[in-house]
Amino acid sequence: MGAPAFPGENRKEMMAMIPRILLLVFTVILAACDQAADLPDMPRENSALTPDRDPVLARVGGSEVRQSQMTVLLQRLPGTAIDTLEDETRQKILESLVRMRALAMAAEQQLDEEERLLIDARVQAFRDELLAQKYVQLNMTPDPVTRAMVMDYYDKNLDEFTVKGKVHFQTLVAKKNPDQQIRQKILQVLAAATNRDDWKDYADTLREQGLAVEYREAEMLPEQLPDTIKLQVGQLGKREVSDVIYGKQIEIIKVIARSEDRIRPIAAVSAEIREKLAPMQLKKALEAVSEQVLKKTQVSYVSQSE
Repeated sequence: MGAPAFPGENRKEMMAMIPRILLLVFTVILAACDQAADLPDMPRENSALTPDRDPVLARVGGSEVRQSQMTVLLQRLPGTAIDTLEDETRQKILESLVRMRALAMAAEQQLDEEERLLIDARVQAFRDELLAQKYVQLNMTPDPVTRAMVMDYYDKNLDEFTVKGKVHFQTLVAKKNPDQQIRQKILQVLAAATNRDDWKDYADTLREQGLAVEYREAEMLPEQLPDTIKLQVGQLGKREVSDVIYGKQIEIIKVIARSEDRIRPIAAVSAEIREKLAPMQLKKALEAVSEQVLKKTQVSYVSQSE
């Protein structure tokens, strides 16, 4: 026997592409057909379907392809309405539906019982989902999110709406120099920065003198501070300067300002809260509707040990 057409993972990938390919075929058909042709007339009604208003469009091996199936297919193609299609396009789509039905019938003959059961289960699950969605749309009216609910959520979750205060600080930093004299000079000039306000200009002057001192400025949350300076910054008040820190590098820190924690006003966050609460209201309404239905429905769970 020859090698399989699509060995191993390649075959799985090809099989997974089939649904997309089939839908793409229909899309191409619609894009390609823009001229009407002299073909037999086909129903154009796009109104509500009933058994007597769902005409048979084709028969395939004893099964029927109906108008409703074409309508469902077109719903998967955005911007396409059945009553605006040219005759040639409608005929092409019908031929594609016929082709798909023929493939489905051939597959039923090939598949074993387990595979057919799995497909039937997927069809049933999809049908249940569609019907459940429709029932919910017709019977569920979620309660609106009230101002009282917004206020209650706001009061109970103030941390969520608290803007943490930040610390604004400057540093003068120099790498350790192996030369003891240069290192001592750096310690002296950094200590002298305590009495200066213009740290950026001061750093520029020191670099012109050949001292590699870097000026840095930042504003961040206290918990975001590097571990090497977190303790020192935490101990400083506004306009206060630390001692020279001699660690992996030599640096000195000045706190420029600290902003306090502030709570955003409810007027600024009410829309945000409503967006959070709306899904909860929908969930409650859905649970209520499903409970009403379950009360009228006989349900029994079957033990798998039976």
